[in-house]
Amino acid sequence: MFLFKKNFLFYLIFSLLFSFNLHAGMWGKGELKLSKESMEHLMMYMYGAGSPEYSWTSKKKNKPDVFAISKDGSSSFYMYCPYSQCMEPNLPQIIKSCEKNSNGSPCKIFALKRRIVWKNEGSKIKIKTSMLKDPISIARAIQNGGFYDGDINKLAGIDYKTGFTTDKTITGEIDSYDYPLLISALPSGTKDSWRDYVEGGSEKYKAWVMAKRKDGGMTYGWEANDISWKDVTKKA
Repeated sequence: MFLFKKNFLFYLIFSLLFSFNLHAGMWGKGELKLSKESMEHLMMYMYGAGSPEYSWTSKKKNKPDVFAISKDGSSSFYMYCPYSQCMEPNLPQIIKSCEKNSNGSPCKIFALKRRIVWKNEGSKIKIKTSMLKDPISIARAIQNGGFYDGDINKLAGIDYKTGFTTDKTITGEIDSYDYPLLISALPSGTKDSWRDYVEGGSEKYKAWVMAKRKDGGMTYGWEANDISWKDVTKKA
């Protein structure tokens, strides 16, 4: 009986490793630059585009399943799961569907769920559900991973209810306040602080300081008082 369990366990581990290696051979690797259209298609995928009931606050969500893209970055195809339980996706068929419009450029798997599996020289990327509140953060993560060279501020916005792109830009859906270019791409908390910095108080000296962290994100600080430029700059 023990021998049976041992053999079964070995078979199970072997099967899992074989399945992993088989799928890994379909994952993309090397340099990849997405076209603007493919980047917007990827954003739709991250939001589960296709269901009118979808929103990031909804109890029932479409779950991104698999995203494939051609090596030249111009053609893409994805599938999502609108149910609580779904069958394992047919990766070869998804790749084949992607290649129907790729003009001969081979397709590989780019993402499983919201995890980017395409291997390049960039850092690993996993899109967290909390990032759906702020689509520009998703676009920035993909760009920081080395997959997009275009201006993310010019990408089409995302309709939370459908997941489809809109005729507004990604940064212009909710807030039309006149932010500096860098701040316009940052989360709402930073924008609120910028408004306070610009509009609040009557202090003589004000300083706003920003820096880019090693993880690619931005950090900032600001100070306002009547002491001196040196003092507010140091404190900021």
